[in-house]
Amino acid sequence: MENYNSSLHDERNKAANNSKDDRGKPPLLVKGFASRIMSIDGNPLVPRRGSFQNLQPDPKPINIFDELTKITVPVDPVCSQSVQNPEEGENIKGIQGSYADRVKINMSAKREVNFRLLESLESVEEADVVIPKEAIRQVQKKFENVLYGYFLGDRLPFPVVEYYVKNVWAKYGFVKLMMNSDGFFFFKFDSKEGMHKVIDNGPWLIRKIPLFLNIRGPSVSLKKEGIKSVPVWIRLHNVPLAVYTDDGLSLLASKVGIPKRLDSYTADMCIENWGRTSYARAMVEINADKELKTHVVVAIPKMDEEGFVMERVKVEYEWKPQRCETCCLFGHNISSCPRVSKEKAK
Repeated sequence: MENYNSSLHDERNKAANNSKDDRGKPPLLVKGFASRIMSIDGNPLVPRRGSFQNLQPDPKPINIFDELTKITVPVDPVCSQSVQNPEEGENIKGIQGSYADRVKINMSAKREVNFRLLESLESVEEADVVIPKEAIRQVQKKFENVLYGYFLGDRLPFPVVEYYVKNVWAKYGFVKLMMNSDGFFFFKFDSKEGMHKVIDNGPWLIRKIPLFLNIRGPSVSLKKEGIKSVPVWIRLHNVPLAVYTDDGLSLLASKVGIPKRLDSYTADMCIENWGRTSYARAMVEINADKELKTHVVVAIPKMDEEGFVMERVKVEYEWKPQRCETCCLFGHNISSCPRVSKEKAK
């Protein structure tokens, strides 16, 4: 007990001596909750954030604005700028003032449409207006490297198409997209080479629906022509393992349409004979002249004896277009066939 009292007395003396030694030191500028945090010796801890310790003998208040002026480089607020006119392609030099002033001048330099009363210089029988060739040339320049396309059946929403082409066609130099009220989409590219690469690397399917593309010209009439063949993705269920070869899947898919490509999982299964076996997925081009197959019967020869093993492979279409049996075209059925409606009218 005496040892405990003596040790407690020694600690109190040390604390008193420490307080005497700290009389000449500047106080810690600690505020708030940090001022109540003490160390094991009874001294306040310096917080890591939000406070600081001023070690100068005579602390002076610091003006932040005065300190910033020491490291600030003066900039001339009035300077000459050269503004590019995006419509005319000319530089407007000598513009001085703020950014807002330059924007106003740039907007005022934009070409305005010369909308006025005008009569045709030529006349064509059964036509009210004849557009001059010079006007066609002006539009033709703006429609260089443009493809127009449409979907078979229901039109896809504009944001869906825009998101797809921005991500997939960016490597081909895709620039922008627009759409009209008839469901035609227009795709602008920065070069003719990139535009033709998109056509060559097709077919393109967005949400499993094929996109039909053509080169756009100002004098080209937009119409959805009769479609005889369509690329679609199919799933072949219950495919025997012995058929997962180059020739086996090619023979199987050829009974549905013209083989175009396999998905990555099916291709790996074909190479390694190991992977997804629930179904084989392939893109084939189907023709409207033929009925769409629902199954394919496969004969697999027995290796140790004579005869074959018969297997029935189910064909599932991820997207199936409407098919007209009368005119043998995709895009409508027999109830909405224009040929049938004309015969009824007669």
